[in-house]
Amino acid sequence: MKAYWISPGPAGTGVELRESPTPEPKAGEILVRVRAASLNRGELLGGTHGAAPKPGGGECAGEVVEVGAGVTGVPVGARMMGRCGGGFASWR
Repeated sequence: MKAYWISPGPAGTGVELRESPTPEPKAGEILVRVRAASLNRGELLGGTHGAAPKPGGGECAGEVVEVGAGVTGVPVGARMMGRCGGGFASWR
C-alpha cells in the first residue's frame, strides 16, 4: 500500500509518499478502513532533525474491517472515529 510519512529534517518537516506494508491488527488493536482523515498541526511540529519518520494522519473516521485477538465489543462493520496512526494511506 502507499502511505504518507512525516519526516523531520534540517530545513523543516517533509512529507513523502512511500510503499508501506499492509497493516494487520495485533492483539488489542482494530483495523479501520479510513473514509476521512485529518492532518493535525501537531504532526508537523516538534520533530527534531534525525528523528524517525512516522506515518501521517493522526485522526480518522471509517469502519472496522478486522479485529485483533482479545478485542471484544467492537464488531467488524462498526463505524469508528478517533486518533489513529497512519490515516493517510491507500489500502485495498
